Amino acid sequence: MNTLPRQVEPAEDQADRYYDYSPRLIGGLIAAYVLAWLSISAGYALLEGLAILLLFAVAAATVALDGTAVLTLRGRISRKRPPGCVAIGIALMFFPLFFFWLIPYLAIAARDTHAARSRRALERQQRIAELEAKLGLLPSAAGPCPTCGKPLQAGAEFCAYCGERVATPLRLCPQCGTRTFPDASWCPSCGAPLPPPGIGA
Repeated sequence: MNTLPRQVEPAEDQADRYYDYSPRLIGGLIAAYVLAWLSISAGYALLEGLAILLLFAVAAATVALDGTAVLTLRGRISRKRPPGCVAIGIALMFFPLFFFWLIPYLAIAARDTHAARSRRALERQQRIAELEAKLGLLPSAAGPCPTCGKPLQAGAEFCAYCGERVATPLRLCPQCGTRTFPDASWCPSCGAPLPPPGIGA
């Protein structure tokens, strides 16, 4: 089992690589950060003590996972990460402001996490398509196009040859809102007559 942290590039033109948070992890850090500040604003001494510990835990987790990238906002300020000793000096100098610095950092990290997840899903879809093309697997057909007569790809909304729309939207019953077939004349749920296509529903 690979225990090494996954790494991604948050922007294509950046050579630096940062820690790839999972959606649950970054969501948990943001939730803990917000909860800590809500507890501090409540004004109860016990809650304030726990909230400060929670803030320290979030700060320690972000620095441990992403290192000095926290100070550069994952390359948004500077693409060069400061050396470790310089980063420690900066963190100590601006320590009171560090907890507020986490606000833009966590927002950027969440945005990078979402972008990386979308990019991986697209890359996976493209890889599957490439493998199917190499194997010579053709898309399944679903009858001819009513405009040009050439085969339609299953699930297609437009013809791959003439570009005409081929998917007909489903009809909605004006009485109960039930969806039904595009050429239906009666609602299958309440039995109400459906208006002609293009009129009302």
